Amino acid sequence: MKKFSYALLGIMIFSLLLASCQTTEVPPEPAAEEAAGDDSGGEEFALSFSGAVANPTTYTVAELQGMEVIEVTAEHPSKGEQTNEGVRLNALLDQVGVDASATTLIATAADGFVSEIMLADVQACADCLVAFNNRGTLKLVMPGMEGKAWVTDVLSIEAK
Repeated sequence: MKKFSYALLGIMIFSLLLASCQTTEVPPEPAAEEAAGDDSGGEEFALSFSGAVANPTTYTVAELQGMEVIEVTAEHPSKGEQTNEGVRLNALLDQVGVDASATTLIATAADGFVSEIMLADVQACADCLVAFNNRGTLKLVMPGMEGKAWVTDVLSIEAK
């Protein structure tokens, strides 16, 4: 009888251990493109300019594509030479009217990454672009600047 009790106890413990090992199905997370604002999900990606500007403005990708688009080949600090199409960043800064007191631009990406860029460096850069990428989002192309200035999936630029 004692052996039977130990066997029964062992079976119960084994059953409890097996039950605790069951997995539950976790729903899949949205695709990276959807999280980044890919326009295939119904919302069009847009870039807003705010802060020390006369005309706070938000541009959709389609609006930017309707402006003067140029092609620039530039050396990315870690990815090498790249060719990009987009709108000159300085042309957009002129349109929104950056205040003379502003000294920096704060660029924020869809994933929360933030980059602080000296306004004087941008104004001295004839080839800095708000460029189009293949996912329907935008990126900053910043020739001659550090990699952190090349913001991918840029959502906003604030002048300070």
